[in-house]
Amino acid sequence: MKLFLKIVAGCFIAIIISWILVFFLGAGLIGSLASKDKKIIASNSVLVLDLAKSIGEQNSGGDFDLMSGKINAKIGLRELVKSIDDAKKDDRIKGIYLKCSGNGWGTAALNEFIEALEDFKTSGKFIYAYSDNISEGAYYAVSIADSIFARPYGNFEFNGLSSSIMFYKGLLDKLEVQPEIFYAGQFKSATEPFRASKMSDANKLQMTVLLNDLYNTIIGSISKHRNLDTASLKQLANNNTVQTTEDAFKAKLIDVLAYDDEVKTVIANRVGEKNINDIKFTSFADYIEDKAPIVAATSGNIAVVHFDGEIVDGQSDDGYIGGEKFAKIIRDIRLDTSVKALVMRVNSPGGSANACENMWRELDLLKKEKPIVVSMGNYAASGGYYISTVADTIFAQSNTITGSIGVYMMYFNAHKLMNNKLGLTFDGVKTSNYADFPNTSRDLTATERGFIQSSVDSIYKLFKTRVANGRKINYEDVEAVAQGRVWTGNMAKDIKLVDKIGGLKDAIECAKNMAKLKEVKLYALPSGKSALEKLLSFEDSDDEDTKSKVYVSKEEIIAKELGTDFYNIYKQILSLKSTANKTQALMPMNITIY
Repeated sequence: MKLFLKIVAGCFIAIIISWILVFFLGAGLIGSLASKDKKIIASNSVLVLDLAKSIGEQNSGGDFDLMSGKINAKIGLRELVKSIDDAKKDDRIKGIYLKCSGNGWGTAALNEFIEALEDFKTSGKFIYAYSDNISEGAYYAVSIADSIFARPYGNFEFNGLSSSIMFYKGLLDKLEVQPEIFYAGQFKSATEPFRASKMSDANKLQMTVLLNDLYNTIIGSISKHRNLDTASLKQLANNNTVQTTEDAFKAKLIDVLAYDDEVKTVIANRVGEKNINDIKFTSFADYIEDKAPIVAATSGNIAVVHFDGEIVDGQSDDGYIGGEKFAKIIRDIRLDTSVKALVMRVNSPGGSANACENMWRELDLLKKEKPIVVSMGNYAASGGYYISTVADTIFAQSNTITGSIGVYMMYFNAHKLMNNKLGLTFDGVKTSNYADFPNTSRDLTATERGFIQSSVDSIYKLFKTRVANGRKINYEDVEAVAQGRVWTGNMAKDIKLVDKIGGLKDAIECAKNMAKLKEVKLYALPSGKSALEKLLSFEDSDDEDTKSKVYVSKEEIIAKELGTDFYNIYKQILSLKSTANKTQALMPMNITIY
């Protein structure tokens, strides 16, 4: 009885402490939200953007940092591009100041950003860029600037692009774990790290062609904005001539070697301020909130649905596309008579073939009633391309990565690991020959392997059929551009996988015309949770392991601690949990220019 009372008392105290903690955290957050006054955009303001900070596809309501007690909002690409257009016509804004130490936005996102800056420059307002160390991806973004400043004795990266893959076969061999791999498409190389120790010739071919096309786009953009010929730029990269900011200055890649105070003196003179401390620097987050609060519309005549992240079954958290969740979103749009068109913003490397087909079904039903236009982001490949095939019109950026029309499935046979390393053995009974199929504790039989390969081939055939019907091209012609091969937006347009080169703005205009609308009100989905909602609410999930009692932005914490390279490895390994034992339409690589 005493033990029982101790347990009850302990549980009661724990509950009280938990509620006190939640109360003070919630009160602190509410206080933070309440005390946040809307910034006033003063005249002679200069918009400032740090390219090293990540952006999303949509504006985020913010994550609550438990350590600092601050709300960290994330700017969305669509809102960023729109704010640059607004600033072009806003007399309060005199110019844009870009901090360019690093960047990891993705190739297509950078392209849309650069196009927005090109249009901004027609206003006659200035764009200045500065950093003490400039990465290649950041330089690609700011080469359009009127003046690029860099600190003396800084680092400058300009040595071309590369792509590397980590192979796990040696590790699996040591652990005596046998991957059972089934795939369709000679270029479907997502499984290569588990079945080989190096890239296949087919994969090297597609990656070489892909990287060269991306590289030519980048070099062409820099050449255009810096008035330097492409051959000279490539020679600089080939010889690794440029390693410091002094080297960059000699090569005319930057305009001025200067320290931070000197750059700000130039800006102060440009906007008519006597002291650099008087410069009215304004963040894009504040400017976006000034023009239109960071809250998605709750209704509108064009729905913009952001398919952002890897495709998974069921419901999903931020950063993933849950097939069940998004199928319902599409269905609701179809049944909403006030919505006249759908714009799909697809930024996904693909994922679960099952989820893709479920979303495709709802999109096909919607297409019978309303026009659908796709805007491809950094990636719209494999499953991301699968769901795009239903659209009336597909827009992609020149350096979007798309295609990868192929399918695979992986099982991991761990019986030798369990037997030889751990001393575990298994035995049992069954009522029929294949009652224990599939099974990770024994080898698959040749017949069972045939079952799986037949399933993979069947889904691959369905994928190609979806492409042929959606793109209105012969099935035989699809086979020539499928095989799991990835393409850039430029190449995809030439082989009719996409229709036009353009961004989200172009896709929205196209949807407007197709729906014969005079005015456009956008309806952005899925709507993000606010920082307070994330902190105090439970996730809508049937899986206890995915429920979050108190929201902490773990992905950003892990990324910050591990660094970019190790974080990407972590994400690859984490992806195995959702891809193992399931048919996948997933792109084989992740390319980002830093």
